[in-house]
Amino acid sequence: AIHEGLMADSTHAYLVGLGDDDAILGFAILRDIGNPQGGVYLKRIAIRTPGQGSGSTLLAAVIDWVFALGDAHRFHLDHFSDNQRAHRAYEKCARRACCGKPIGCRTGALPT
Repeated sequence: AIHEGLMADSTHAYLVGLGDDDAILGFAILRDIGNPQGGVYLKRIAIRTPGQGSGSTLLAAVIDWVFALGDAHRFHLDHFSDNQRAHRAYEKCARRACCGKPIGCRTGALPT
């Protein structure tokens, strides 16, 4: 029910990445679309088969999509410090997303 509501909300976007064979590579959830300050936040990205480069490919496509909207000039993301796979994917796209500035990183776990 939560996702249904967010999909209908114009400030959120649910994107699905497809491979050359139209198989689903993964998905991304964005929030703050249309934010007056111009920042869009990557809430979640998930890849069907991690460790094969499709995460970086999907992330790059998501970032390109965000900036193609025209009103975004910042792309925010963060990750847990022990998630090295995410860090590598984000690092590959850092210039695209952050103009070369450091990527956000959190320590610890999500509250339960």
